[in-house]
Amino acid sequence: KKAIAPYDTNNILDHHFLNSRGAIARFDRNAIEIRLMDIQECPLADMAIASLVIESIKLFVGKKLAPLNLQKEWTKEQLFPILNAAIKTGEETPVDNLEYLSMFQLTEPKTMKEIWAHLYQLVKENLSEDYQDALETILEQGTLSTRILKGLKGAISTENIKDIYTHLSNCLAENKMYLP
Repeated sequence: KKAIAPYDTNNILDHHFLNSRGAIARFDRNAIEIRLMDIQECPLADMAIASLVIESIKLFVGKKLAPLNLQKEWTKEQLFPILNAAIKTGEETPVDNLEYLSMFQLTEPKTMKEIWAHLYQLVKENLSEDYQDALETILEQGTLSTRILKGLKGAISTENIKDIYTHLSNCLAENKMYLP
């Protein structure tokens, strides 16, 4: 709330909803709300990402990657550093916690992108060809935010940002992924 105060002189912004990205534990409902997805690029990409997440969750719920008792041992305090690092550095975030990686049946350090590529390979056959193409673009070219930064080519100006977002609005309207 303090961080937004200079920008909210009329006190109308609710800090709970300003950046609703995160994996929010809802212990009262025995659930986790997932608000991490890189969405609003185009419906194709959004649905492909959602489908990958759903299929990945099915792997855990079906105990195909790790038994339930091991999944339940993880606390939010243990997961927070991994999540916080990923928020800062996206798909290039290194993950070296071997206990965490073992939950994905991985045995050596990986980046977030490599973890998602591994999950993708495990569930690929359950995804439509269109979704596979979209996810392969993301895994090869980067997340939407990474591709936006690539599109700016280091020249961050109001004009360049407007150009990128004009292109993005066209991608959204045409249901096409943004490629810089």
